[in-house]
Amino acid sequence: MIAMSLKEYDFIVKNYVSKTGVPFLAVEYRLAPEYPAPIPVTDTYAGLKYLHEHASELGVDPERIAVMGDSGGGGVAASLTHYVKKKGGPKISKQILVYPMLDDRTVELDEGIVPYAAWKVDDNKTGWQALLGDRYGTDDVGPIDAAGRMTVEDARGLPDCYIDVSSYWRGYT
Repeated sequence: MIAMSLKEYDFIVKNYVSKTGVPFLAVEYRLAPEYPAPIPVTDTYAGLKYLHEHASELGVDPERIAVMGDSGGGGVAASLTHYVKKKGGPKISKQILVYPMLDDRTVELDEGIVPYAAWKVDDNKTGWQALLGDRYGTDDVGPIDAAGRMTVEDARGLPDCYIDVSSYWRGYT
């Protein structure tokens, strides 16, 4: 939500594609705080619409398009599904979220993971405050801004979701 770019993810995306044979469209969405919520979601929505509109020429089955992201990007991907639901499409068949940032209210210290956590509570607060500004932690945040704010009704009709929260990170090989 606040750092990284496609340049840093180039190797990772190429690795996914080479190991799976699944084509990827990576979207360089704009980052907070310069571009607060919902701009990262609307940027990725534009990418999703482009992919659907050009699926045949890109050799992509529009019935099998999934969204994927890790960390802040996982949060953006999850929030994108709520935005797509609100807009009435285009279709997303699956969500693949890797240690996603889902809820701006998850900022309590868990002493059990402190020695192992690379991402600290203050990092989480910084990311969410940058994305949400004055709305951070208030009742004025919905699932398009932080997917973890969804209600049961909000969750109805969303694509199936796989969430990976690994016990530790060893890097990409």
